[in-house]
Amino acid sequence: MEYGCTDADSTDGEEDMEPMIVGKNTYLAKLKDRVKVDHKIKEDPSCKHEKKLNSALDRMKKKKKKEAQSTEGKEEMIIVRSDLDRYKTEGAIAPQVRGQLKEHKQSKPLREIADNSKSPGHELAKDLNKVFEPYTGKTRTAVRGGKHLIDMIREGRFNKNFLASCDAEALYPSVIVEEGLELLEEKIKKDKSFAKRTDLTKAEVMELTRLCTEKPYFECELGFFTQSKGTHMGGPLSRLLADLIIENKIEKQIMQHPRWKKCWDWVRLIDDTLSGWESEEIFDEFFEFLNTLHPGIKWTCEKEKEGRLPIFDIQLIRQDNEIMTTVYRKSSASDRYIHYTSWQPWKEKAGAIRTLKNRAHTYCSDEYLLAEELSYLLGVFLKNGDPEKVVYRIVYKEVKTTKQQQQGDKAMDSANVFYEPYHSRAKRLYNILLEQFGITTIFKKTAASGNLIKRKGRQKEKQFTASTVYKVPCKECDKAYIGQSKNTIAKRVGQHKALCRRNVKLSKLKNSKKDNGIAFHHIKMGHEFDFDNTEIIARETN
Repeated sequence: MEYGCTDADSTDGEEDMEPMIVGKNTYLAKLKDRVKVDHKIKEDPSCKHEKKLNSALDRMKKKKKKEAQSTEGKEEMIIVRSDLDRYKTEGAIAPQVRGQLKEHKQSKPLREIADNSKSPGHELAKDLNKVFEPYTGKTRTAVRGGKHLIDMIREGRFNKNFLASCDAEALYPSVIVEEGLELLEEKIKKDKSFAKRTDLTKAEVMELTRLCTEKPYFECELGFFTQSKGTHMGGPLSRLLADLIIENKIEKQIMQHPRWKKCWDWVRLIDDTLSGWESEEIFDEFFEFLNTLHPGIKWTCEKEKEGRLPIFDIQLIRQDNEIMTTVYRKSSASDRYIHYTSWQPWKEKAGAIRTLKNRAHTYCSDEYLLAEELSYLLGVFLKNGDPEKVVYRIVYKEVKTTKQQQQGDKAMDSANVFYEPYHSRAKRLYNILLEQFGITTIFKKTAASGNLIKRKGRQKEKQFTASTVYKVPCKECDKAYIGQSKNTIAKRVGQHKALCRRNVKLSKLKNSKKDNGIAFHHIKMGHEFDFDNTEIIARETN
């Protein structure tokens, strides 16, 4: 945990760009206040959760289908019965929760940041989420992001006298999981295309979903906790359950109300909404009604002030009877990007400039607002050390050519990719690889000072790490065995130990195509290996 880190390493956006520092005691006090509604436990519950989930996956894989199901002419399945082993975990840990203070808000509440990636069922939940993708986001109120919202605004959908934004307060902790699962089960039962996405039965999929969402728990600096309510923080299925409840329990009631169905029109991304109204008084009445629709989910609102309203990263500006748009930044925005002197490829630094330039062209509704935003970006990147001439050229003069568009659209051949840590003096070699041999260089991440300074959350224990190159030293001589395995270190070491105990004949070990170097050395020399000090030399992340 990096104590003192605020929202996006936030600053007030001034020229000094110095980060605000929050003391450890202040942070822990906020965190303690956050977890007081949850229940502290002594042990990590992920071990029992993992066993229960693995057992269900084993049982479902062994279950024989009554009839072989043909997949010809159907979409590629997302979850396949024969491939369920890939969702099993070993040595998984509880979701790791930390926080950052929202400096742009007056009360400076704690923003929860959860890492579920090493918890039981995380990969399974991600694929289940893909299976359930058709169940939400298909209504008129759904918005995909900033660009989609800009298109709606320019079509005149929100040309009303008054604009307002509603935001659900602590949405995920407020979700009633069982309520969301009941709605999900109804959707699954009515789904006629379900078999195209998985060959598991609907009952089996619901069982796995319940296992992935039951009894949410997490670990933070204060210990292990089970959540008193709500969905898994950072869980892949949390948004799905929240969307199901809002669409079917809240929006549906509004659409059926005799008064509000005629004048209500909002768009929503998760829990952020934008709506247009004939007057502020009508919105106030609606807002009061909105907070009566669900016992767990309560809403806050932000109203148009002096003709302005921020939503997502868009600033809405009322001019006469028209809604203008430009880029919005919170007061805590740091405007920090990769510094020009940083040991990173230039294309990554230039990519940040081009991305923000493209956003400006998409969001800004007239030439004046665009010129203002581009001028701001020029100043930002000059503060980040970039040469003025280069930034000016990219921001004001560069136009994406047809050749660049074709290169961007062209699929990359994974067989012709070279992974290499970036080095500025090797640029010519990278160009030769591309031009003469058609090999694209992808730069790997290297250790940065931030990796050394920041305190990381709890990691998986070494013996549960899979897909590694490992080294096992001999206890009685200076030799060591180096091998590679897709299995976990614990499983591979167990295989080595078992082979050593069997006392197989040397001739069989010598002539075998299998990797039996440790057993061969043990039986021939009588030496023992130091399995407890097995070292991981390299890891394969993909």
